[in-house]
Amino acid sequence: MIYLYLGNYAESNSELAFMAINTYLKDLDNADGKIRGLALRSLFNLRFQGVLEYLPSALVKGLNDLDPYVKKTAIMACVKYFYLTGAKIDASKRFFNSRRINSE
Repeated sequence: MIYLYLGNYAESNSELAFMAINTYLKDLDNADGKIRGLALRSLFNLRFQGVLEYLPSALVKGLNDLDPYVKKTAIMACVKYFYLTGAKIDASKRFFNSRRINSE
C-alpha cells in the first residue's frame, strides 16, 4: 500500500520519496522474486528528477535476475527509463551489452 502512496505523491513530496528509494534498493536484494519485482516496478513509478540516477543500476539488476517476473518487470522498466530520460537507442547499448555478456 505504501508503494502506491509513494508513486502517487512523489512529485509533491520528493523528500519522502528520496527516503523510500533506499528501501526500494534494499528490496531488490530480497529472496522473494515478487518483492524484487514489486520494488523494481515501484521504483520506476516514482516521477521526480532525483530518481533518475538510481534507475540504471536497478535496471541492470532486474535484467540479470533469474526470476521470470522480475525479468519481465525489468523489460517493461527499460521502456519507462527511455521514456523518462529521452535517451536514444545508442545509450541503451550498455544495458543490452551487459545482458549479452551475462548470458554467454
